[in-house]
Amino acid sequence: MENLGLLIRMERIQQKMKQVTLAKGICTASYLSKIEKNQTLPSDEMVSLLLKRLNVQYKSLSLTEEERLLSVLSELYKEAIQKREKDSIYQQIPNFTKKSYSFQEESNFYTFKLLLLRILMISEEANSSLEPTLKSLEEMKDNFNIHQTFIFNINMGLYYYYERKYEKSLVYLESALMLIDRFPLEDWEKADFYNALSLSYLMNGHILNTIEYSSKSLKIFNGSLEFARAIDCYIVISIAQKRNFQLKKAEENLILAKKLAEKFNINEKLGRIHQNLGALYSLQKDSDKAFIHYELNIMNSSDIESYLISIFSIIQEYSKLNKVDRKAQWCKVGIEKIKTSISINNLPYLHHFEIYSMLHIKGKETFATIKNGIIYFEKIKDYRHVHKYSLVLANLLFETGQYKAAGIYYQKSNKFLFKIKSLEFWEEL
Repeated sequence: MENLGLLIRMERIQQKMKQVTLAKGICTASYLSKIEKNQTLPSDEMVSLLLKRLNVQYKSLSLTEEERLLSVLSELYKEAIQKREKDSIYQQIPNFTKKSYSFQEESNFYTFKLLLLRILMISEEANSSLEPTLKSLEEMKDNFNIHQTFIFNINMGLYYYYERKYEKSLVYLESALMLIDRFPLEDWEKADFYNALSLSYLMNGHILNTIEYSSKSLKIFNGSLEFARAIDCYIVISIAQKRNFQLKKAEENLILAKKLAEKFNINEKLGRIHQNLGALYSLQKDSDKAFIHYELNIMNSSDIESYLISIFSIIQEYSKLNKVDRKAQWCKVGIEKIKTSISINNLPYLHHFEIYSMLHIKGKETFATIKNGIIYFEKIKDYRHVHKYSLVLANLLFETGQYKAAGIYYQKSNKFLFKIKSLEFWEEL
C-alpha cells in the first residue's frame, strides 16, 4: 500500500508547518495525524488537497521501481563514500531530488532519505539547508531499523561537526559506535565511520581515541587500496600526535602520506601534507623548514582556502619572529587574494589578516579591528580564536594603561578557554 502519509508528514515538518495549519479546512488535526502514521486510508481528494497546500508534486512508485531506485542510490552512496569525487556526485544528485517520491514500503522511504542526506553532505551541498530534513527524520527515528539508526546518527554527527558543535557531534557518533556490532556492516562503510568518529574525537581533544579510530580506518583503506582516503588518515593521526607532542611520530606519518601521494600521483593531497609539515616544523622552532612547506602548499593549492591557510601560517611565523615588514607584506597578499574571490568561507581569513597587519600599532583603530574580529569569531563559534584574540587585546589594553578594559578581555579569554576545553568549573583545570 502506498505510504503517502509519510511523504505528507516529512514535507510538513520540513516546512515547519503545524498539523492544525495543514489540516485547516481539509480535515481535523487528529485525522491528519492518523494519515501521517498510515493508520487510515484517506480519500484521493483529501490527499490531493493536503499535497496542494504543501505545494508538493510527487511520483508514485511501484515496489519494483522503488527497489530499483534504492539500488541505484545505494551504489551512488558507496561511490560517494569510497571515492569522494564531488563533481561526479553533484551531477547525479538531481536524479533523486527533482521529484518527491511516494514509496510502497515504509522502510524503503527511510533508507532513501537517509542515504540521500549523506550523499548531499559529501557533495558539500549547503549544510544549513539540510537541517529541516534532519529534523523531520529525527521525529521519525523510532521507526528506523538498526542500520537506519546507525546512518541517522552518522548524519546528525556530521551535521553538527560541520556546524562546529563538536560535543553534540560526538554524542551522535558515539551512539552510532554502540550499534556497530549489532548488524552486518561492510568494510568500506566501517572505515568511513571510523574516520568520521576520529575527526570528532580530534576536535573534542580526545587524542588517544583519535589515533585509535583513525588507525582502524587507515588499515581498511590501505587494504582496499583506497589510498586517497588512507592519506587523510595519516594526516589526522599526525595532527593528533602533534597535539600530544609526539613530534617524531607525527613527522613519520606525514612522510608516509607524502610518499603515498607521490607514488600514486594523488597530487591534490600534497598541499595539505606540506601545510601540516610546515606547522610541525614551526612547533619545533624550525622556521626555515616551515616556510618551505607553507610555500609548497601555496604552489600545490587547488582551492583558495588551502592557499589562504598557508598565507595565514606564514604571517603567524613572521609575527613570532617579530619581522613586522614581512608580516605586513603577506597580510597584504592575503587581503588582495580575498578581494579576487569574495566568499563567506574567506571571511575568517580577512579578519585574521586585518588583525595581524595592525598588531604592532597600539591605538584605537587596532583595538577596534581586534574587537570586530572577536565578535565575528564568537558569532561563527570559532572559540579558539575568540580566546586567542581576547588575550591579545587584553595584553594590548594593559600595556596602554587601560586596566579595566583589559580585565574585561582577560575574563573573556578565560571564559572561552573553558569552552574550548569543555570545562564548567575551575576545579576541573
